[in-house]
Parts: sequence; structure tokens; C-alpha cells
Amino acid sequence: QDRLRFASLAVVASLQPSHCTDDMRWIHKRLGDRCRSAYPHRSLLDAGAWVALGTDWAVEPLDPLPSVYAAVTRQFADGSPAGGWHPEECVTLPQALHGYAGGSAYAEFRETCKGRLAPRYLADVVVLDAHLREEEPQAWLQTRVRYTVLGGRVVYRQ
Repeated sequence: QDRLRFASLAVVASLQPSHCTDDMRWIHKRLGDRCRSAYPHRSLLDAGAWVALGTDWAVEPLDPLPSVYAAVTRQFADGSPAGGWHPEECVTLPQALHGYAGGSAYAEFRETCKGRLAPRYLADVVVLDAHLREEEPQAWLQTRVRYTVLGGRVVYRQ
């Protein structure tokens, strides 16, 4: 019911998926069966809630790709557990990327100028050395940024 309230009240769920894969080492010992409702990435989206994904720097690494991997797979870097921890809460790659771009823009009230590639939107872009849709999720953890474009200007080049 609370997930539906997020949607009806237009509350933004700010989530850091890497917490899930970090915490799944110990959470069951502390929360027992209640951990089934922890890290509800997919069910919030299914309820119609706005989800903004982030890295929670400096608690977790700044690199967003491990967090994207965590949101999509809910697995450790070695691919365990098979199928993911509570896989019903896995999101798709497009949903994870939208959470970082569109969801975060919405959370800062900038969805009319940020969060997607479109005319009159800010040209903030990251170019990777691999195409995520063509790679296995574990390969995402080795993917590196080639360029970062901020406001239409290259501000980082590998």
C-alpha cells in the first residue's frame, strides 16, 4: 500500500541500488523475512512511483555502473546468487538508466530540461567504451567512461 501512496502523492523514491548488493550479505540475519520488502526497486516502478537512482557517494562508490548492475541483477560482482536476490525486484536496463537520468531530473524539478536527449534539453552525456545493451551485465562492471559532455562541452576525455 505504501508503494501506491508514493505514486498517488508524487513522492520521489531516491534509491541507491548498490546498497542492496552490499547489504544482502547480512540483511536476512538482522531483518529476517522482513527483508523481502527491502529495496523495492521494481515494485515502486510497477506502482507508478517516480524513482531516482543514485550512488550515495561517499558511502558507496561514485561510479554509477555498479549501481546499474545492482538494480538490474541484484547480484554480487561474481554473479551470485543465481537469478538475483529477490529477483522480483530487478529492473530492466532501460528502467535503471531512466532512474538515473529522468528520475533524477524529476527529483530536482528539472524534468523539462534534463534527463533525456531531446531538443532544448541540456546536453549532459556520458559516452562509454561498451554498449550496455550488447554486453552481459557482469561486463558492465569493467565498462569505462570515454567522454563526459556537460552542457554541450567535453569536460572529460579518456
